[in-house]
Amino acid sequence: MKHIDFYLDIIQKKTASGTGGGGGITPVGTKIIKSNGKHDVTSFATADVQVPIPEAPTGKKVISVTKNGVSTHDVTNFAQAEVNVAVPMPAEPAGEKVIDIVANGTHTEDIKKFATAKINVQVPNEGITPSGVKTITENGTHDVTQFAQAKVNVPVGITPVGTKEISVIQNGEVTEDVTNFKNVHIVTDVPSAGGGVSQEKYDTLLSLFTGVGDVNINDDTITALTNNAFSQRQNLKSVILNNVTQCGYSTFDACSNLISVQMNRLKTIGNNTFVRCSKLEEVVLPELTRIAGGMFDRCTALRKVKCDKATSIDMNVFAQNSNLEVIDLLGGGTLSTFAYSTIPKLKAFVIRETSKLTQLSNAGYTGFNAGTKVYVPDALVEQYKTASNWSTHADKIVPLSTYVEV
Repeated sequence: MKHIDFYLDIIQKKTASGTGGGGGITPVGTKIIKSNGKHDVTSFATADVQVPIPEAPTGKKVISVTKNGVSTHDVTNFAQAEVNVAVPMPAEPAGEKVIDIVANGTHTEDIKKFATAKINVQVPNEGITPSGVKTITENGTHDVTQFAQAKVNVPVGITPVGTKEISVIQNGEVTEDVTNFKNVHIVTDVPSAGGGVSQEKYDTLLSLFTGVGDVNINDDTITALTNNAFSQRQNLKSVILNNVTQCGYSTFDACSNLISVQMNRLKTIGNNTFVRCSKLEEVVLPELTRIAGGMFDRCTALRKVKCDKATSIDMNVFAQNSNLEVIDLLGGGTLSTFAYSTIPKLKAFVIRETSKLTQLSNAGYTGFNAGTKVYVPDALVEQYKTASNWSTHADKIVPLSTYVEV
């Protein structure tokens, strides 16, 4: 028996090794299978299948559809799908839309909400359909056939109205702007030697200066003062001449002790009126229309000048005015180079005209110092800041409403 077992063992080994005989591979071991499909198990004696078996779907998924279109829903884990469709139906068109067509061409109108469309066609049978805008900048006849609108932008000139009164009080040439006036009323009254009064009266006035005491003039009969009327009368202390409407040039030249002047009706004045009046501190002339050239030159004590109706200031008015603090005028005209250099104590330069800007002829030599404020009407502040020559002084320009009367 032992010989037979040994013999069979030899034959089996040869067969397994492929030497001799026709036997195949003897399957051994176990193959573990974890996925569905075809698997080669030739070399294995057993197959261990471990493929998970999904549970059968159960339950019901409710799906609500509220609008038209394609939608995707995951129902893997459910045995049933309950679909509730509640898509609103569009409203039936109703009513009528009126469409007016007044020009040829293609017209698109949205009428989906309407049951009917009423189309009114009012297109001209022939001719050009006007369109666009033509801008007209000058008077005359203009062809606007091809335009739907005409934009007229023609400057309208000022119609002169009223009367401007011009008073001529001295010989020479006078230039006045009468653009806005229909009439010009010229009053010529060049003073004689008596300055608007009789020679006898004038001689009496001059006699006042023969003494050594102070002279104070208060006279309502005088209406005009001639050139140099009180020039170099160094003992003249005060003047009240409320009916004087006009003065010649150098009227009070070098009246070195003149302290106060009151001429409430003075309208026109010549150059150098108060030149070298070194003690004059304040001048208020409510009717004066122009501050003449050199008018306050070398008035070294002068602190304030107020002229409610003065529109302009001429050349060199405030030369060497070291103590001047306030210049107050109407404005609206032109400010010439009225100071040789900076007025060191000038605090306020006041302009009150609200209807137009006052022109500044030169950005320099205005007399303004670092602390000067230029008060202008509130509504014009920004215009002044950007206006020619004024823009140099933009940092000084402030609203008139902030000015505190000095």
